[in-house]
Amino acid sequence: MSIAVTKILGGTRITLARPEKLNALTLSMCQEIARAVAEASAAAEAAELAGATGAAGADPTAAIVIDGEGDRGFCAGGDVRQICDSPEATAEFLTAEYAMDLAVAKNPAVITVMHGITMGGGVGVGCHAGKRFVTETLRLAMPETKIGSVPDVGGTLLLARTPSQLGELLGVTGTAITAGDALALGFADHFLPEEVRKHLTEHPDQLVGELSRRAADPHPNPKQPESQLLAELEWLDPLLTKALGDSADPRGLAVEYPEVALRQLESELRAEPRAARFAQDLAQASPLAAAVTLQRIAVQRRNPQPLEAVLAEDFRVFNLFAKTPDFQAGVTARLITKTGDPQWQTAKTEQLQRQQIARFER
Repeated sequence: MSIAVTKILGGTRITLARPEKLNALTLSMCQEIARAVAEASAAAEAAELAGATGAAGADPTAAIVIDGEGDRGFCAGGDVRQICDSPEATAEFLTAEYAMDLAVAKNPAVITVMHGITMGGGVGVGCHAGKRFVTETLRLAMPETKIGSVPDVGGTLLLARTPSQLGELLGVTGTAITAGDALALGFADHFLPEEVRKHLTEHPDQLVGELSRRAADPHPNPKQPESQLLAELEWLDPLLTKALGDSADPRGLAVEYPEVALRQLESELRAEPRAARFAQDLAQASPLAAAVTLQRIAVQRRNPQPLEAVLAEDFRVFNLFAKTPDFQAGVTARLITKTGDPQWQTAKTEQLQRQQIARFER
């Protein structure tokens, strides 16, 4: 099962318990997490009804805390190697994963605690919750373009809410961000020092009380790290506007001609020494996946859709990408043989054609 569900003082704790694989999600884990959230919700509803009728019952305000076992990370994402064997396996996993993400998002009692490596599917289960904590060890990313696919699990929704066009940049490059960035960009709500997380792991009955107290505290933690990305907006914002066009334009360049916008972004990043880490990450991405990702985030920014609609579109687009040579090349080179050099079908951004992107549009 690879999750642990325990009753704790004030609620339920769901722990991703596959630390040897960085808590990467399997089909059964997604199903069990969704089931555990549903059961905890049902218990809370029963308690609320019992309270209304004067009967004894459980605490109707019970919290559901989701965290990850081990010090290396909360969740490295979905175990892609287990789902790429067949279209049926891919569809089955995505259905379960997105149902889990929706269950987390729809339940205001869910509190997530993210630390260390938090990527892909880990962002889905962690960042749609009502209360989201991060520690200073956090390294959060949506790196799907590097395996020849696109950010899913509702990541487009999160990326499109960022200031300037930082979400477009992070989506196409897969660059990891820090706890300070996650708090500033809307991926998290509250800071939790790593030493406190470790203490709470050893004293789980203190989890709900301590997290609730910190969530209610209007004063930021003095140890909370600053956002490097926000500090860099002074030069990043004009660079992104020059490359991608005005984000307020409903038919901007990234929407109408994402392949052109991607080429311009690549050029601007290469020309700016301060953008070296973004340029290096973009060089590792599938040009096709990066262009489709850019367009999807730009469209969501201009015409925001709710999580259910975004996940439905994620399902359609991810399944299409799962059948492409780029996805097979990316998964093989990055995750199986680990040579790190996938041979993309379209190797350079300047070779991208508009019709290649059009097949992924709605």
